[in-house]
Amino acid sequence: MGEFSIRAVGFWFLFVGMTPTPAKRKSTGKRLRFEIFARDGFKCRYCGRESSEVQLVLDHVTPVCQGGETTPENLITSCFDCNAGKAGKTIAQVVPGDEDRLRREQELREQERALEIAKRAAKVRIELKEQITAYVLQAFGAIRANEKDIRYLISLYGKYGEIVFEWIDIAASKVAIYHLGPYMNGIRKQHLKDQGETE
Repeated sequence: MGEFSIRAVGFWFLFVGMTPTPAKRKSTGKRLRFEIFARDGFKCRYCGRESSEVQLVLDHVTPVCQGGETTPENLITSCFDCNAGKAGKTIAQVVPGDEDRLRREQELREQERALEIAKRAAKVRIELKEQITAYVLQAFGAIRANEKDIRYLISLYGKYGEIVFEWIDIAASKVAIYHLGPYMNGIRKQHLKDQGETE
């Protein structure tokens, strides 16, 4: 049944509650253990690993702590890891239900799609950076460009599109490559002014 727990507090006694008596675990014995292992093909019923790969143990389908009995119907072969992971729970308590499984599968698909989109976007950014860098080097007849200027040109391309290449040509005809960033900023401001837009 259980035991009452009473604690003295001064002259008063405090009823703390009833603590359950742990269920007694009945020994399975070597014969029953072998019969269950043989019935289950000497494989873990959870993960499928065999006795040559892992240490096999018996597991109570309904745990002893939840009233499960040590009978062949309530025992299955488990590897040590799966049994330890399940602990004092039933499979239903450990394994997610269909709703949880479907939700997790949906989340996984969304994460995979987001990852694929991110990969494609990263590839496009790399290709755009290579394209703009090559264009700048050719326009200026240079062998190297300032990384900060290239990032700025990429951001301009994101806002204004192909016209940025025309701006690079204008800048190349007016200034040296090390003045590219500030000059492009001036061209951008003039473009906004010509369009009647403000920053």
